[in-house]
Amino acid sequence: MKAKTKLIKLCGVLLALVMIVGMLPATALAEEKTVATESPDFVHDSEVAIALLNAHKTPGAKDSTWDSATKTLTLNGVNFVTTD
Repeated sequence: MKAKTKLIKLCGVLLALVMIVGMLPATALAEEKTVATESPDFVHDSEVAIALLNAHKTPGAKDSTWDSATKTLTLNGVNFVTTD
């Protein structure tokens, strides 16, 4: 009977731990992202602008490209977030 009581207490402790971990916000476990503090300027210096975008892209994503002849920007792995 004592073994059954210990097993029930152990299950209760494990359940409590699972519930606590489940309440952690997902952002607490998320990978920290880099944030660009500069704005790309494709009018005056497109090479620097595309390098800035590629420096802050999602890891593993293809590089973004800029075609100055057609003025086409192809974004890969770049997320834009506006702040106030």
